[in-house]
Formats: sequence, C-alpha cells, structure tokens
Amino acid sequence: ALFNATQNGFNAITINKVSFGSAQRAANRADTALVDEKARVNAAGVPMPNQRALYIEAVENGDSDDYAIYEIGLHLGGANEC
Repeated sequence: ALFNATQNGFNAITINKVSFGSAQRAANRADTALVDEKARVNAAGVPMPNQRALYIEAVENGDSDDYAIYEIGLHLGGANEC
C-alpha cells in the first residue's frame, strides 16, 4: 500500500500519473487497477511540505465524455512506470 495505518509517512515515492474511473464499488486491498478507467493524466510536481501529507495536482483535459468520478488511481514512477 502507498500508505496505511502503520506507515510513518511517504518513503521516496513519485506519483507520475493519476487515473479517474466511474465504477461504484467497495474498495478491496487486493485491487491493482480501476474497474472502469475513463482517463489517465500527468500529475504535476507539487512539493511535499512534510512526510505526513499528500498533495497531488492533476488536470483532466475534458476530451472524454462526461462521467462521475468514483475511483482514483495513483501511478508511481520508477521501474514499472505507466
């Protein structure tokens, strides 16, 4: 998990993409993808003021049809970049 109750902050992560989806469902810790992904956009570089806060900026450009956002995915940079 990116963060959980026992994690003490964020450890050298880079979020490079944010995805948005419209599936309404209960979250499951085994999930690795959105059920109904509608868009994937670049995440802007936002400085982290401390290691216990998460700030992300992403702009959905509106190229797709209208949809309600019920799911959000965070895609990390590194060896397995999206």
